[in-house]
Formats: sequence, C-alpha cells, structure tokens
Amino acid sequence: MKNKKKKGFTLIELLAVIVVLSIIALITTPIIFNVIENAKIKSIEKSCYGVIDAVRTKYAEGLLNLNKITTGDVNELTVAGEKPIAGTWTIYNSKDSVEKGIKIEGVKFASMKDYVCTNVNSDGTINSNVTCTKENDVSSEPILKEKLLGTNDSNVVTSGDGLYSKTTSTGTTYYFKGAVENNYVKFADKVWRIVRINEDGTMRLITQDNVISSQKFNSAYNTYDKMYYTNSEIKTAVENWYKTNISDKGFDEKVVNGNYFCEQAKVVYNTNYTAGSATVATKDNYTPSFDCTTDGNGKGVVSGKVGLITIDEVLFAGGVIGSSSNFYLKNGSAYCMMSPAGFYTYNDYARAWGVVSAGRIGDFHVASNYGVRPVINLSADTLVTGSGTSSDPYVVKS
Repeated sequence: MKNKKKKGFTLIELLAVIVVLSIIALITTPIIFNVIENAKIKSIEKSCYGVIDAVRTKYAEGLLNLNKITTGDVNELTVAGEKPIAGTWTIYNSKDSVEKGIKIEGVKFASMKDYVCTNVNSDGTINSNVTCTKENDVSSEPILKEKLLGTNDSNVVTSGDGLYSKTTSTGTTYYFKGAVENNYVKFADKVWRIVRINEDGTMRLITQDNVISSQKFNSAYNTYDKMYYTNSEIKTAVENWYKTNISDKGFDEKVVNGNYFCEQAKVVYNTNYTAGSATVATKDNYTPSFDCTTDGNGKGVVSGKVGLITIDEVLFAGGVIGSSSNFYLKNGSAYCMMSPAGFYTYNDYARAWGVVSAGRIGDFHVASNYGVRPVINLSADTLVTGSGTSSDPYVVKS
C-alpha cells in the first residue's frame, strides 16, 4: 500500500488563520489594556486612602480641635514608602464647618504621574470614596515659550521693563529685564523666576529665594583657579540641593541636561585684578554677551542640569556693577554667581561675582559666605497654567 503524502496548508488556509489570529488580537488587546489600567487606578486609589489615614494619624490634634481648620501639603507624608509629589489635605472639624472629615485634592505620586486623585465632589463636599482619573489631554495647554512671546513675538519690547530679544552666535535668546512682575513660575514646590528663553527654546529659571542661606564659594582662595565654579565647593552644594529637591522628588524629567552654563573669565573690577592666562576686560570697558567660549585657562562651557547665574545674565537683566538697581533678580539677600571675578593682586585672594542685598553687583572673596540661588533649564515643550504673576504664577504641568 502506497504511503499518502501529507498535505500541507494551502496559502488560503494560512491567510485565514492569520486573519482569525488578528481578530482575536484586536479583541483581546483592549481588554488586556483595560485590565492593566483598572489595576493602576485601584493601586493609586489604595495609596490615596493611605494618605487620608496618614493625615488622620499625624494630625489627630486637628481632629480634636473644634475651633480650627487644619491644612497642609501631602508631600509632608509618606505612604507605603513613597511620598506624594503633589496635592493638599484639609481637616474640616471646626464648629463652623458644614461637614466634618478630611479632604484630599490634586494628589499625585511620582510612580503614576498621569493620575490625579481626590475625594471631593464637584460641589466641594467630601466623598467617602477616592476617585483617581488620568489627567486630561494637555495638548491644548499653552507652551510656556509661546505664552511668553505672544503671537508673532508681540510681547517682546525694545524699551522699559519687559522681555527683550538678543541675537547670539547660536540663535536668538529672549531675556527679562527690569522690575518685571510676570515671570514667576511654580515648579518642584518652589517659586522661580524666568531669566530667559534659551536659543534652543528651553526655559532658564532661577529660584526666587536663596535656597541655601550661607555657603562659601571656596574655602581655599590663594590661587586664581579657585575663582572657577568647576573647582569650587559651591558646585557640590548646588548639585546636592538639586538631588534632594528635584531628582529625589521625581521632578527631574522636566529639566534638560546640556551645555547651558558658563564659567568663562570675562570681566574683573579693575586693573588690580588678574585672571591667570585669560584675557579679561575691566568693568568700565565690558560689554556683556550671552556667548560662552573657552578662556585662556581652558575654562568656559559647563554642562549639567543645574548651576548658577552668570554676570552677563545679571547685567542683561538690569544689574549694574558697583551700583544698586531695582530689578527682578534683586531679592533682598546676597547671593553668588558662577562667574569668576579674577585674582586680587593686593592680597592674593581669588574672587567671584555676586549680588548684594541692595541689588548691586560686586566681587567677593571666594571664602566669604553668600546665599545660593540655583539655576535650571526646563524643556522647550513645557506646558503651563497661570499668568506668571506672584499671585498666579505659571504652574508647570507634569
């Protein structure tokens, strides 16, 4: 008896199998995604119930006080080993309260930043259940750069206080000058001021307040190289602050990394100052520039996510060397820049530039204690709400 040859699948049969498998995939994929999505929501809702329990435990005295409404930020709490990155809690238990209980609003965790949770109804009353939803599509939210510039750069000015433009070797930058009141930003639980829109569209920010009140630029000071930021102790202090307050709290992804900082030696106070092999101008003969090149000591561009402001940026903002000015970078406290100010030959002290409390630019002994205002750069596609005033700052969307 002859063996029959096994018959394989025909092309039509194979195509039919592929079609059937594709249909099954189309049906099951959304189901799988929905299961994952629902699991995410249940997980974050559980965390938010933990927030309520943490408030109840930590602030029990507020629940017993019949004459007080207690409120605070949820980032003060730790829930299941993770601190929320945004949101507020309020204990309503005063004798005048219409209802009693704990409200949580706008609660977010770094591990699930797309979701926001609350137990507040649309009419403001407390719901016994927590609701977590994926944030709405923010594509309609304005990009910070576009909001600052206005239609066809209509917000750019040529005189008075406001936003100016300047052509540099790498493009056009837009910088704030004078006593402006519309460049406030709320980001990473801190208030910042916008310094400028960089040539690549990223946004350069400086903290409104000194986040470190007293810090030496360098303890060593008897050689000219101690005037440079990359040789300094203050660089370590700034980077440690960034790690604690930005990276560790989940805000790091909005901050860009790159060649955004400059320590080039450009200007000294007078001819009693030297700068190693760098060619520098004295203050009376100096024209500020946003460009940064390598000086004669091999110092120039500094790459990273955080640094300090430069003397050029302070001069463009309205600061004056040796004279007080009323401009937005004056915050009532002394702080240092990352720009070297030379080596004072009379006493062999390395110097750096800074701003004193009256708003005057001056050079200081690097071993002196000054305040610190870190500088960062946000991505060019940063979305915001708000109007930029101190009472309604631009709030960076996560």
